[in-house]
Amino acid sequence: MRASLTVKVGLLITTLVTLSVGLVAAFLLHRQQQSLTDQMVKRGSTIAENLAAAAKSPLLSNDHLTRRQANPAFALPLRISRSRADPGERRSGRARGRR
Repeated sequence: MRASLTVKVGLLITTLVTLSVGLVAAFLLHRQQQSLTDQMVKRGSTIAENLAAAAKSPLLSNDHLTRRQANPAFALPLRISRSRADPGERRSGRARGRR
């Protein structure tokens, strides 16, 4: 049984419309994904820059209270290598679960 000309043209138009909608959707999805990735990179960079600026002075002065207020992740004392540590000072063992 042969399909009539109107059925063939209808199928051709349906296929073209479906294909064009699929291509446009894929293009827009890619653009949206790229836009969100760029936005997240910029946001992360801004957060890191602001956090570094806020923590610079307390880190250099070894000010635990200000570091804790800026970000709780900075609350742990800094590790100082034995060659630079004051021999009279005890080193904290909190960082690795030692008490």
